[in-house]
Amino acid sequence: MYLFLPGNNKENKQWCESLRDSFDEKEKLMLFYNHWIGDGSIDWNTELDKIMGLKIEGKTYVIGKSAGCILGMKAEKLGYLDVGAYIFIGFPYYWALNRGDEVDYLLENLKTKALFIQKLKDPVIGYKELDTILKAKSLNVKTLEYKRPNERDDDHNYEDIEYLKREINKFIKN
Repeated sequence: MYLFLPGNNKENKQWCESLRDSFDEKEKLMLFYNHWIGDGSIDWNTELDKIMGLKIEGKTYVIGKSAGCILGMKAEKLGYLDVGAYIFIGFPYYWALNRGDEVDYLLENLKTKALFIQKLKDPVIGYKELDTILKAKSLNVKTLEYKRPNERDDDHNYEDIEYLKREINKFIKN
């Protein structure tokens, strides 16, 4: 099972649908966040309840973008998901920290295989700084600097769906 957890902004919906649809797997789901109907920000409890209600059995590959990264880790911590691997795209370290989320606790307790794909100067945290934090926590994770021709390296957009799909498949198969 592949579970796609988009970023906070409703602009992430179409991007995440494109990423989800690029995979051939039969079992794949994407969460649609309640706050996308209006304005505001993700409500962890509302979205965690949805994940619990899915009653997903077996190993799940969680592909999270930004806020979806934190949501996936929270769901595993609560026992709602049995995560086989995480793929974190644009991990929102400072965004989560500024919200008062338990990002350091979640990272320190991350025991699941994980790939962090991050732009060099992503505004939520740059690649090198995130890599340093992960190494300081002695996490056995893989990091990948996202650098694509014709894409800026100082925003939070990860537009090359085919590249992401290739890197995700390579990571899951290893």
